[in-house]
Amino acid sequence: MNTKAKDLEKAVNSLNENVKKGGPKQIIEKINLSNESVKKPSDKKENQDETATKSDEDLSAKITKLIKTVEGQGTTLTNLNTTVNNQASTLNTLNATANEQGSQISSLTTNINKQNTTFNGVIEKINENIETENQNINNQIKKLNEIESTVQGQTTKLNTIDAINKTVSNQITKLNEIDLTVKGQTTKLNEIDGTVKGQDTKIGSFGFHYKKYKRQYGNRSMEIEAWK
Repeated sequence: MNTKAKDLEKAVNSLNENVKKGGPKQIIEKINLSNESVKKPSDKKENQDETATKSDEDLSAKITKLIKTVEGQGTTLTNLNTTVNNQASTLNTLNATANEQGSQISSLTTNINKQNTTFNGVIEKINENIETENQNINNQIKKLNEIESTVQGQTTKLNTIDAINKTVSNQITKLNEIDLTVKGQTTKLNEIDGTVKGQDTKIGSFGFHYKKYKRQYGNRSMEIEAWK
């Protein structure tokens, strides 16, 4: 029970004690006794005049009114006491509820701490994964740079090969031109060969006729030479 509940309990107990010691009932009883003493005057006062009697009646009326007022205040005090008791009970209930909620808060705090620990572990794992991924990305970037360098080297080689291909293509063009020239020269040579063969044929025919002439006129030539 907290301090406010204890203070309220003390106030209620004090109020109850005051009611027991001098509550409305005791006050009313005292007033009634005083009223009775006023209504029953002693024998010595029987000869008082009418004014004194009227004063006594007024006093009695005032006392009666006071009794009613005290009775009303007693009812109010009783109701107030009941209200205070109810409030004390309500406060005790609220205090118990607060204690229960405090227990729930402690449990929630424990769960939150556990969740924070778990969350911190997850965050740490995520950071580790991110670091690993960053390292992998850096490695991949290095490999890509290496590949890019290789590609650039291959591009240079390809450019060289392309230049060689152009040179070869030019050489092939020149060879084709030479081939055409050679073919033209071959045609001319074939023509010359045909001419030579024709001349050989003519020479062969001349030699045949020469031999024949020599056989026919060879001896006569000798004779002519001899005659000379």
